[in-house]
Amino acid sequence: MGYDLNITRAKYTFESKENRITLKEWESYITIDPDLELQEEVSQTLPNGQVLSMKSEGMASWNYNGNPVMLVYSDGHIRVRFHPFGEEPEYISKLKSIANKLHARLLGDEQEEY
Repeated sequence: MGYDLNITRAKYTFESKENRITLKEWESYITIDPDLELQEEVSQTLPNGQVLSMKSEGMASWNYNGNPVMLVYSDGHIRVRFHPFGEEPEYISKLKSIANKLHARLLGDEQEEY
């Protein structure tokens, strides 16, 4: 089971629908952030040759030190998988910066604020 970080305007992530970041706001932000790229579909070929794809409106990718990080818009907030390199200050700083520019907060799965 993974751990996510969430960019939200709500007090708790599960309340994001009531105090939402709109898809339009998020997509506008993606266009001005040179580190992000709108990528509404990602695919990966599995060892058995099958292709696994994911489509999501408002999905963005961020190349963090050669590692792809996906930011997924859902229900008024942006979800980011907490990667093993997530303890690195630059990783958290970038996500906090995005949250600040969207007038939002960065919360973990336990609702702790970063």
